[in-house]
Amino acid sequence: QNEVIQKGQQLFLPSAKPLAVEQRAGYRDAPARTGTTSRLANTDAKPTAGKFMIFPTVGKLTQGYRRGHYAFDIGNRSKPPIWAASTGTVTKAYFGGWGGGYGNHVIIDHGNGVQTLYAHMESLSVKAGEKVSQGQVIGRMGNTGRVRGVTGIHLHFEVIDSGTKRVPSNYY
Repeated sequence: QNEVIQKGQQLFLPSAKPLAVEQRAGYRDAPARTGTTSRLANTDAKPTAGKFMIFPTVGKLTQGYRRGHYAFDIGNRSKPPIWAASTGTVTKAYFGGWGGGYGNHVIIDHGNGVQTLYAHMESLSVKAGEKVSQGQVIGRMGNTGRVRGVTGIHLHFEVIDSGTKRVPSNYY
């Protein structure tokens, strides 16, 4: 009846499929994951119009992009799955050590000079050379590598475009 949508207003969307959404304050709206820990569900999230990436997990932004920290840190103590932000090829899947401070981490090449890096992971679900789809689970959030103090369990998410680390939110 009205062209303005209000907070709390109920909407009817024909043919829409319901999604469970993380409800805790400060958390990014992304589909909540259900099921057992032995099987990580993939996401059906879609990128914002005009963008080609999705937000890579469910969690609270604990540290933003700034001088000296050219990434987003996304924290969530429940260790949710991490999703490939876009379709691409895994160029690195490092597991089992310091990893230059990144700990367990994955790098995905998306073509056109764009790569994403996912660090501090507890576990990996992909290997180098593997092609991945947007929203495919690539691992689980953790706290491996150089993780100090209050950062705790989180994903360190970088977007590298033509060799330069860029603000991730410009891409999703």
